[in-house]
Amino acid sequence: MEQEPPTRPPAPRPERRRVREGGRSDRVRRTVGEAVLSLLAEGRWQFSMVEVAERADVNRRTLYRWWPTTTDLVAEALDQHVLRVPVPTSGDWEGDVRDFAHALAAFAADPVELATGALLATRSHPELADVVTARYQPALDAWRQMASLASARGDLNPDLDPDTVVTTLVAPLLLTPLMSGRPLPPDAVDRVVDVILAATRPR
Repeated sequence: MEQEPPTRPPAPRPERRRVREGGRSDRVRRTVGEAVLSLLAEGRWQFSMVEVAERADVNRRTLYRWWPTTTDLVAEALDQHVLRVPVPTSGDWEGDVRDFAHALAAFAADPVELATGALLATRSHPELADVVTARYQPALDAWRQMASLASARGDLNPDLDPDTVVTTLVAPLLLTPLMSGRPLPPDAVDRVVDVILAATRPR
């Protein structure tokens, strides 16, 4: 019986180059990320390496060496995007949650965030949904940590789950721009925060 030829293992994917903050590699990474984010802000989830290279003014060889696929470029861009919401850590739950809510409300109205929300809601590019979700996980973990620390300090009702508190807070802030195309007004953000504070106050 004729033997089948042995199968070759798949070639390993190129490793992402380590970058020194403030160095040339870091500047290239940020420039490329901004170029991709500008495409996503236009609702362009399908784009070419050539377009990114032109917008970022970066050699195409550099793109292919560091980001072999456009999916890798989307991941890089969203890694940078989600860092735009600082998580306050002053230790004052009321002040922290209010500062965070206003920052998140502004972030939610960003064109990139609107495009991301639409992609997840419509599943228009299912191959990217998992990539998008994975990029947001560290941010979600940091938001939950803010509530968990407040609970540990005794600033939250111990009967409440910190995950539920964060979900209740962020839902109207993220959904309002997606549904109306406008950010939640500052006074409305304050009312949401007031409801959260009243509902979570220790008894």
